[in-house]
Amino acid sequence: SKATVSVLNCIHSATMLLEAVCTFAASVFNVEITKPNMEIAYWAAMMCFAILIMARSLLNRVIAKDFPKFTEDKRWEFCNRVLSLVVCVTMSCLAFSYWKENTAVEWKKDIEPFEYMCISFMIGYILYDLVVCLFVESEITALFLIHHLSGITSHLLVLMRMDGLGAFYSMAVYIAEGSTPFYHVAWMLNELRCLPGKDGTAWQKGPADFVFKFCSLMLMLCFFVFRVLLSPYIVYHAATVGMPAWTANHSYEFGVVHTAILGIFSLINMYWFKCLISAALASFAGDDEKQKAA
Repeated sequence: SKATVSVLNCIHSATMLLEAVCTFAASVFNVEITKPNMEIAYWAAMMCFAILIMARSLLNRVIAKDFPKFTEDKRWEFCNRVLSLVVCVTMSCLAFSYWKENTAVEWKKDIEPFEYMCISFMIGYILYDLVVCLFVESEITALFLIHHLSGITSHLLVLMRMDGLGAFYSMAVYIAEGSTPFYHVAWMLNELRCLPGKDGTAWQKGPADFVFKFCSLMLMLCFFVFRVLLSPYIVYHAATVGMPAWTANHSYEFGVVHTAILGIFSLINMYWFKCLISAALASFAGDDEKQKAA
């Protein structure tokens, strides 16, 4: 079927993309990529990617049946939000679970199995998001591309080198996913309340409207704590505590690259928070105008 062909094409594209990034990273940093541990991560990431692609295809059929008023583009975006919601909830829970047991930085020769699993899973998700935006939705921005390619390069380098300290900071970054569930839920509720109801008017009031406002408020709060405050601290910690450890273990170049990517993520988070503030102010201004008109 057409859906099966689309899924297979996405998997093939993801495989080529992952191999290209691996080859590029290995050539630049002179890292061996044929180790068995890297092959395990490769297949784990591809399995995660394939599951997400197939889940998206099935979810699209469900949404098409339950929400026939959605356009095709809106339906696919809704699918992506639902799957992204599942991933970010999973990753934030894994990150918080990890940090219950790890509170101090110490040099580790190898990555722990739990870290290995989380990083492989995240590589699969980043691939999924990249391929969907590039080959399915055809909507991509330079900021999105920088964020995802930097992230996947950092993750692959951590696995190629089996760098325990790099994995440690990657797990710190995953805490930021704690703000993302509120973003996706607020977006989906906003789309649903714009759909015309049985009386021909858009849904505005009710429990779901309260949930939308609650999620919007929690998004601003969690984004500020987990991204605006935490991400600069992670960069500072990597530069002042991580870099001496990397340097002492002959990994200075890797430490510089990893810290620089953490810095890029921090700047992107600041920009996104600015966009959230602007959107919130615009929304409040719109509500005031509606009240005056009424």
